[in-house]
Amino acid sequence: MSNPDIVAIVINDYANKNFLRGEKRDNQGNNIIFYPNKEEIKNLNKSFIVVTKPVIRGNETIGSVTIYYADTMLNRSLNTLLLEIFGLALLLIGISVIVLFLSIQRVILFPLFTLEKSIKEIGDNKSFSVKIPVTSSDEIGTLAKIFNNMTDQLQVSYLNLEQKVSEKTVELTTNVTELEHTKQAMLNLLEDLQQEKGKIEFEKTKDDALLGSIGDSIIAADVHGKIILMNHAGEGFFNQKMGDSLGRNLTEIIPLVDERGKTVMQEKRPALQAMKTKNKITTSAFSVLKKDGTKIPVTITASPILFNDELTGVITIFHDIRKEKDVDRMKTEFISLASHQLRTPLTAMKWFLEMLLGGEIGELTIGQKEIINNINESNERMIELVNALLNVSRIESGRIIISPEPTDPRELLNTIKTELKGKFEEKKQKLIINIPDDLPKINLDRKLIREVYLNLLTNAIKYSPEESTISVTLSKKDDKLVSQVKDSGYGIPEKDKNKVFTKFYRGDNIIKKVTDGTGLGLYLIKAIIDSSEGKIWYESHEKEGTTFWFTLPISGMKPKEGEISIN
Repeated sequence: MSNPDIVAIVINDYANKNFLRGEKRDNQGNNIIFYPNKEEIKNLNKSFIVVTKPVIRGNETIGSVTIYYADTMLNRSLNTLLLEIFGLALLLIGISVIVLFLSIQRVILFPLFTLEKSIKEIGDNKSFSVKIPVTSSDEIGTLAKIFNNMTDQLQVSYLNLEQKVSEKTVELTTNVTELEHTKQAMLNLLEDLQQEKGKIEFEKTKDDALLGSIGDSIIAADVHGKIILMNHAGEGFFNQKMGDSLGRNLTEIIPLVDERGKTVMQEKRPALQAMKTKNKITTSAFSVLKKDGTKIPVTITASPILFNDELTGVITIFHDIRKEKDVDRMKTEFISLASHQLRTPLTAMKWFLEMLLGGEIGELTIGQKEIINNINESNERMIELVNALLNVSRIESGRIIISPEPTDPRELLNTIKTELKGKFEEKKQKLIINIPDDLPKINLDRKLIREVYLNLLTNAIKYSPEESTISVTLSKKDDKLVSQVKDSGYGIPEKDKNKVFTKFYRGDNIIKKVTDGTGLGLYLIKAIIDSSEGKIWYESHEKEGTTFWFTLPISGMKPKEGEISIN
């Protein structure tokens, strides 16, 4: 027995019940081998640790082995055990710390490092396809799932943003290009404007020089009749400085009077008429009344200023016609004098011709009668011309008498129809007169209005084909009596429409067809209508006929004192 802690070994043999001796340690620690029995062991004054192990053979226990350890061994073993336990505890603590660190690193730090790396990858490379592995279902796993969902949404948003940025980039590129083009266009436009400005300044200078050189008075006004321009001639003619006239109304600066000396109402002024109708108006019916009471006859031409068919103002030109009036007056006086001087011999010739044709001097041969008839017809045309000239001169001189009286228009027209019966029958023409039954009598100067109807009907007969129809229609419209005379004759050429009411006008299309005629009839009737505060106009188409209209106040013509009447 070499183990000093073993005191004795007892082997029990259940069959022979023998004791086997073992080693025994003395007090000095020497090994003494002996084989004591049970009683010897019990008598040992020592404390032991007893370990018994059964001896089994097959299924039978045949004995046991009992080992007696000294208690010193226990103390030593406990110390050793404590040391081993303490060391093992330290080892376990170290291992636990390492395991805990590794677990923390794996469970918390590694996902955080992965998250940090993923975020850095997204930030540096804009790679939204980066995913964090989901290895757990705890908060870190939930965070990983949220992060992955966030990257998916960010990737979709980033792609959409990239698309929008791309679209906006294309749009901005297009806009920049367009802006460059616009900039260039603006520069070109600015250059053009500078050139146009130079041209406008040149044109303005030229226009100013032109306006300054014009002898007629020119005034421009806006749509409200406020003066915006006056040339130098106008300043002198109206005795007004342009600076003082700007912004003032035309009626303040330019008072107009008619032939009777009455102030022209604003609505009848040519400037207002031109703006109202958007057509040029020309008239010589008015005079400018100066501050000293002098009346200066003028021809007024008012033209509307239109921009894109929008009225922006009116330009009025005043032409002083005092010299023309003096010339006309002298001409009229000469014609009147000459007509009077011609009228006497022509009348005498007419009497003698009537005596010859009546056989009072003796019978004439057929050839003589034919010659005398031709002379008589020519004399009648001369008398007609002289009478027309006298009538025109009387009306132009303002010495004509207007003596209205209640007149039945139907009766007047029937009288004229009877007077012209021979001429209608000669050309087999038909006259139709249409007059409303309720048309009242009107104060008219029979001689003057007869002259109007007679001239219009005579022209209709003369310039209409045989077997044609001529109509006269009277109607009442508002405060006017409207007369219409319609034929189906040769018509008036378009190029001559502005000459119809001028002296001695005869259309080119009728001179060769109808040789006789003075060209004074329409001029005369217009003068009569104008002096009666009426209006005359017409419509005509070549080879289709002509329709004349004229109006008279339903209240009648106003009486006028004078010296003579028409023939």
